[in-house]
Amino acid sequence: MLFLDREVSLISLNDGKWRQVCLTWSSAAGAWNLYLDGALRGNGSSLGTGLSIRGGGRLVLGQDQANSGLSSHQSFSSAKSFTGNISQFNLWDQVIEQPTIKNMSRYCYGNQSIGNVVIWSEFQMKINGQAQMGSQSLCNITAEESRFILNFPTVTMDNAVVVNLSMPSLTAGTICWWMKNAMNNYNVFSYVAPGELNPALEVYFGTSWRLHLFVKSQKLFYDGPPLADSYWHHLCTDWNSSSTVWHVYLDGVLQLTQTQKHIKDYTIQGGGVFHLGRLVEDGAYHPVKCFQGMITGFNIWTKTLSARAVAALAREPGTESGDAIAWSMLREGIMGSVEISYNNHVQLTAWESDYTLNFSMKSNNSYVSYNYASVVMKAFSACAWIKTTAWSGELTIFSYSNEVHVTAIVWSIIDGNTIQMNVNAWDPR
Repeated sequence: MLFLDREVSLISLNDGKWRQVCLTWSSAAGAWNLYLDGALRGNGSSLGTGLSIRGGGRLVLGQDQANSGLSSHQSFSSAKSFTGNISQFNLWDQVIEQPTIKNMSRYCYGNQSIGNVVIWSEFQMKINGQAQMGSQSLCNITAEESRFILNFPTVTMDNAVVVNLSMPSLTAGTICWWMKNAMNNYNVFSYVAPGELNPALEVYFGTSWRLHLFVKSQKLFYDGPPLADSYWHHLCTDWNSSSTVWHVYLDGVLQLTQTQKHIKDYTIQGGGVFHLGRLVEDGAYHPVKCFQGMITGFNIWTKTLSARAVAALAREPGTESGDAIAWSMLREGIMGSVEISYNNHVQLTAWESDYTLNFSMKSNNSYVSYNYASVVMKAFSACAWIKTTAWSGELTIFSYSNEVHVTAIVWSIIDGNTIQMNVNAWDPR
């Protein structure tokens, strides 16, 4: 018998948007992977290596079975119960590979998404308590909003993305983006506060790939490696006017920590104009220092993200959205000859599975129970679409118990931004 658990820090799972989460595990090397909207956000090994998950048990959506196991719902903990919506929960007895998971994240129903152990359509007759079934989950909409790439083909101030923002005022923030084929000595973005002629916040790459972050006209520098190598790179930089600490991350790795006392207690006023791809100076546009290359996933958050969260973002472009500036909102401000490309959108229909479950409040009697055949799993993949706005505590997405373990598998959200998975496997020898 072995009990192991893993956690992955994510930006936010409580933004009220549909998110697809997938977890895969194999006993061969104890390898596990966690995906958010088709993007890999965490992985590892040595999780229950060589062990199996015994079949013939009970899988419950929305509750942790730690105190109940195969008994009734009376021992469920309301503190760990799920609130929000779940749709398209399926379970396979094999590892689903990433290309398939990425394709599944583009629509939420269809034959490709049907599990061979647990099938979503079979949950309809097993609803208990205050959990309610609704039709037409529409959970395929959210992810596509952020799946586009912008190409700035030439250096010209006419090529830009300009958006008038209702952005809140900032005393701290994190800026992240992906870019490819970019040249040095160019501006990434400028944010001009109301009534100002020069940027209150700006990121610029100078000669020799020196990254400049301008906050309150104070320059913070990072001398990084050349990035014009035809590869996608992920960059994040943050600042905090209270602690005066600044960080730079390249491809998920912390490169620089620096203190800048001149930004102490400074507030960047919200409600200004955002310019992606061009430099604003004295109310005019610089004719040369303009972005050339490809960019995607540009977001700004109103807080400093943890190093673990940045590392998760850097695994591949995903659908996370900044709460100050979200990549999806920039699509409407394209100017000049900036080119936009979309990922292919595939949508099939399986109406018997097109419903959603609503867990309207925390309760120990709201759950969906599923008893399935005696399948011994040496690997599994579990995927579901979820939507919640709960900010604190533990939300159990699903738990599985059997005769050996009351918590053979537990999958939950902690405080709105962490996925926790527990695997309690069994050695049949």
